[in-house]
Amino acid sequence: MKRLFLPLIACIACFFLSACASRNFTGLWIAPDTEKALFELDLVRKGDRVEGYHSAILSGGNQIDSVLRADNAAPSIMGTVVDGGARVQFEVRNRAGGGEAFMKLVSGKKMVWTRISTSGGQTLPETCILIRQPQPKH
Repeated sequence: MKRLFLPLIACIACFFLSACASRNFTGLWIAPDTEKALFELDLVRKGDRVEGYHSAILSGGNQIDSVLRADNAAPSIMGTVVDGGARVQFEVRNRAGGGEAFMKLVSGKKMVWTRISTSGGQTLPETCILIRQPQPKH
């Protein structure tokens, strides 16, 4: 009986670890650069919590909203891992306001950002696909 119990526990542990790893939001995420916009997220997952920083540049640089880790500022993105993704609240720096978004990993290297609500400005995109970059040093 003991011989069967340990492998069973190991299999269950591997299953849960792989499920958690598939929802690892930690990293630097960048939306492919376009002529009109650039969007980046620098995220850390801690248990079922996600927090981080954003940078959004719109209208060819005429609108910029950025809260960076290097500024020693409080995180501008905070939320919880739920429903196969993460539901987050965000705050914008240059315009009073914020909003809520849902982030969903579609692979280990791609994530979909969907803004759910916003108040006081539309600096962060409504929807976009972000690509995971090499791990930043925190």
